Amino acid sequence: MIIFSTLYAEDLQLVHRIKRGDIDSNGNFYMLGSGTGNVPSVAPAGTFYSASNAGSFDMSFHRFSPADSLTWSTCIGGSGLEGDGGIYIRDSLMVLVGNSYSTNYPTTINAGDSGHVNFDASTDIVMTKFNLKTGQILWSAYHSTSANEYPHGVVLDQNYNMFVAGYLTCTGTSGACNVNTFKKLAYSGYYNHPTQIGSEAFILGFNSTNKRRWTTQFGSTVANTGSSNEDHGYSLAISHDNKIFMAGESNAKNSMLPLVRWNSVCYYDSVMADSAKLGTNYDAYIAMFEIEGFHVVGIDEQKQVSITEGIVLFPNPNNGIFTLRFTQTQTRAVNVHVMNVLGQVVYSVEGCRPNEGEIQVNPGTLKKGIYFISISDGNKSGAIKFIIN
Repeated sequence: MIIFSTLYAEDLQLVHRIKRGDIDSNGNFYMLGSGTGNVPSVAPAGTFYSASNAGSFDMSFHRFSPADSLTWSTCIGGSGLEGDGGIYIRDSLMVLVGNSYSTNYPTTINAGDSGHVNFDASTDIVMTKFNLKTGQILWSAYHSTSANEYPHGVVLDQNYNMFVAGYLTCTGTSGACNVNTFKKLAYSGYYNHPTQIGSEAFILGFNSTNKRRWTTQFGSTVANTGSSNEDHGYSLAISHDNKIFMAGESNAKNSMLPLVRWNSVCYYDSVMADSAKLGTNYDAYIAMFEIEGFHVVGIDEQKQVSITEGIVLFPNPNNGIFTLRFTQTQTRAVNVHVMNVLGQVVYSVEGCRPNEGEIQVNPGTLKKGIYFISISDGNKSGAIKFIIN
């Protein structure tokens, strides 16, 4: 039985499409799209958003309440072309990913290590986080290279780490794809694709403070002149036990695509696309990645957290007052910043010096929840997750 159905457009003479959707914990329904036409304007006050496109093709996002009323509708983009990619909501965070050919897509100064954070004269990845309560941008950055990238999926895990998947385009079928500028970032314990043949799927991994920690490609590992060696990543999903699933398509032949049995069970046809029709036929694939341990830091059974061998935060959880203990000699003054899960700094103190190897931290009255403390001494830095209960 149909409960609710409607047309959604303002200017029917122009093109606008809706591609992805998600639902928040309050039952609001969000849609992500892109197009050349205007959209009905319902935007939070104080934002830069517009009812009309900044360029010839912008992303748009829209929210319907549980009562099916339109409560948020706006465009985002630069003066060039933007294409929709993916949307994901966790708690009061919304993240959008898409591709952009604009030199002036809205970015933030605290973009962090997102690879290249500037436009790079190609179709580039753009990633933007929003505070759903205020409609404000919290973080926005490019991941740009000399290749063309098309992101199609994004997820946030339970610790607000972000993962983005899609594919990058290449030319040629007999050799490695020239994507050295993709800035692959190997991370111990995580899958790292050894070679790049043809178009490749990719996954980017960022921690909750927007620092890039893992970049890999996924696709054909053996060149084959009878195939275009195209491997595409189209969607991401995350399980309750922090496993990432990427789905896509490949026209690689037989063992050219990395295939792995899980728990000695095989749910796939291990022979890839029909060799007689390589380049025209594609097979679907599903790849699962373990991401346990990707967090900024974990909480152990002794309720202590270590970011290095030399720093411990205790107690954890705590009531908002805690201690940083330096188990190694710390001669330099340190800067301390406490951030909430939205990445907003809620407490800062500069130039602290350990007293008998310890620093007492009292940020004042903070609400119960998950926080991160960033510690730096101008030479090295780290972050610790802690809980106020």
